[in-house]
Amino acid sequence: MVLFILIILIGIYIFNSSGTKPNQPASSLAECDKIQHISLKNECYRTIGIGNHDMSICNTISDDNLKYSCYAGVGTAIQDVSVCDMIIDKYINLKDNCYSGVAVAKKDISICNKVQQIEYCYMNVGIARQDISICDMIQNQYAKDQ
Repeated sequence: MVLFILIILIGIYIFNSSGTKPNQPASSLAECDKIQHISLKNECYRTIGIGNHDMSICNTISDDNLKYSCYAGVGTAIQDVSVCDMIIDKYINLKDNCYSGVAVAKKDISICNKVQQIEYCYMNVGIARQDISICDMIQNQYAKDQ
């Protein structure tokens, strides 16, 4: 969670220092290419890759965690589980987040079967569908109470 917050803050810094607004993705890879610090450059590529739904940009990222985070963002944005499938199991949390995001976006509970923490996927799809009967599928009492 701390890493995620740090990445967001770095992204805001990048865009503020480049003259681009924080919620407006950089318009070209040229803006990222100007960044000297490799971590910041990779975060810039991740942001553009997700914003443009472009896996080829994700593939330019040298840090695997950021690359697969980019995949998860693109997969969720375009609602395509095949993109989630490309995330290696070492990054299972990113893979699960991708599947869950697609399941929620499509309101398709069957996608939850690909997720390790299936109860939370059920819960989020149930909320998206506004279908309380899905809660009956949740075994974990803590997740059910949420």
